[in-house]
Amino acid sequence: MYQPSIDQGPRKSVGNAEKRLKEPHRPKAAPRKPNLNSSVKGCTQRRDFGRISYGQFAGMTASEQEIFLIDHLSLVKMVARQIYRGLPRSILIDDLYGAGVLGLLDAAAKFDVARHPLFEGYARLRIRGAILDHLRGLDWAPRGLRRDQRAISSAISKLTALLGRFPDEAEIAHELKMDLPTYQKKLCHLSLLEF
Repeated sequence: MYQPSIDQGPRKSVGNAEKRLKEPHRPKAAPRKPNLNSSVKGCTQRRDFGRISYGQFAGMTASEQEIFLIDHLSLVKMVARQIYRGLPRSILIDDLYGAGVLGLLDAAAKFDVARHPLFEGYARLRIRGAILDHLRGLDWAPRGLRRDQRAISSAISKLTALLGRFPDEAEIAHELKMDLPTYQKKLCHLSLLEF
């Protein structure tokens, strides 16, 4: 056992360590789930929204609509994150969240139980579509031009792997099943995408 000598003075306390040794161990309480009802004024009870039918969302009160949308915001975040993974970093994920929320609102307004058994599956499709529409609106190039760009890129990659060298224009045009002047014209249009 340690005993301080006269020169060292009394032993100093090491904080709450001695207290913790004397107190009995208490198990920690389980974490609470957040109460989403607290953000909505006048709402005291949560409602089951598992199966809403066509037009029922419009018939809800404003507080019920708000609770319904808050309950399904996790779908928006999930879909937005999945799409965000493949995008350049110049696109902000908050913009995708905003477009996804608009898709969620649209899904809630147009949902029909007779066509789609679960709201979540239908909402995912509408949220994804709204985000993709937003991204298409940000891109100034037509979709056909982007499709040509992907086709030429994949043809070049395929021919490079087969030939062991970079293919010339005639080989690429032959792979794409087009004549050389048409291929060169497409390259001219694609050069605008670089700026």
